[in-house]
Amino acid sequence: MNGWHTESWDAADWRHIDNINDFVDAINERSLALGGALLDRAIANTHGTCSIAGTTLTATAGAFTVDYIGHEITIADVGVRAIAAYTSPTVVTLSVGATCTDKNFVVEGTDVRATSWWRAFQDAVEAGYGSFLVCADAGVMRSTKYWDGADLLNLTAQHYGSLAELFSAAGLTAAHGNTTWRAFADESEDNGGTDEARKILAGDIIGAWIMEDLQAVLNVMVWTEGSSSWDSKTEDNYRYGNGDWEANWALAKTGAETDWTANGASNEVAGTPRAYASGEEQAGNYRGALVRAYYYGKTAGLDDTVARTIEWYVRAGPPAIYDTEEFNAQGDAGVADGVLTCYQEQVTAAASGETVYSDALGSLNLPTWPDVPAVGETRAKGYLMGSPADPTSVIRWNVTDGFTYTL
Repeated sequence: MNGWHTESWDAADWRHIDNINDFVDAINERSLALGGALLDRAIANTHGTCSIAGTTLTATAGAFTVDYIGHEITIADVGVRAIAAYTSPTVVTLSVGATCTDKNFVVEGTDVRATSWWRAFQDAVEAGYGSFLVCADAGVMRSTKYWDGADLLNLTAQHYGSLAELFSAAGLTAAHGNTTWRAFADESEDNGGTDEARKILAGDIIGAWIMEDLQAVLNVMVWTEGSSSWDSKTEDNYRYGNGDWEANWALAKTGAETDWTANGASNEVAGTPRAYASGEEQAGNYRGALVRAYYYGKTAGLDDTVARTIEWYVRAGPPAIYDTEEFNAQGDAGVADGVLTCYQEQVTAAASGETVYSDALGSLNLPTWPDVPAVGETRAKGYLMGSPADPTSVIRWNVTDGFTYTL
């Protein structure tokens, strides 16, 4: 899929997280995509000390220091819960040779961090999900150019509107029957504990469900909507031709085309792509006019350390304010009447910088004419940008090394 790549979590166990910095990187990549601040990953990798021989747990000097670990340890009826700060260790005295269940201890070297870290990740997701476009349905990624041909004015309603919608897109509703984070305080999920459906708190059990939920929602927080506008790039992007009143429609068209040729191309600093020819009739006389302009889509403020693919959309319509308005693309690819159209899919490397331009939309070719106007009628053939007049850019962020697991 186009987005942050992760490995399968089939039959995964929470002890398999090799490096919490993978989650920090994933959160930070999304923060960069939104122009936000980064989480600090400069925290020492500390861990408890124990070893395993089959299902027998042995401990150095008969004690096990738990400094940021929050999963159950069922030894001598002692349960170790999540703690708020890894700098305040809890010491649990173990009986050498005591047995425990494979999922109920922490392997030496495992880096799972304090409860506050997992809470920070959950907080970051909740603070940012509304800035991402819905990119999946029940865990299945949507196709590229998803909104091509959609009868939408804009993509405002296509962003995640709730945490439940985010979880649904990630496929977690169907898999787990919940619409928010899973949390277990008394017994783990494997031991039949009750899901309290909330963010993690000090004292909770830390288990695979926390990582599974985070991975699933981060995998569907990968499309954003750029802040986009049109830009002429100071090129001679505009042409027009206006004719005088003539005795018939043929002469009116010739007069406008003559003026078109005489005027040539010039720079129009502000405007939109458009192309149309128009005519009007008054008291047996006719007058014609021609207009054409091309522009480049422009989106700024992108992070230049993350590669991405940009889909450029427009919504066109027929020329306005005429008695008869005939939509016609006038030979310009990528415009259609009354629907969003993806006129370009553009792969941009991270080194392309913070401001990205699309290819030009439109041309300076002579527009084709409408039929002869009826008595007292104004008539036009071509297109204008509809609502929104500016282009819409969908940014599919593509980071392939955001997660690294040892399974």
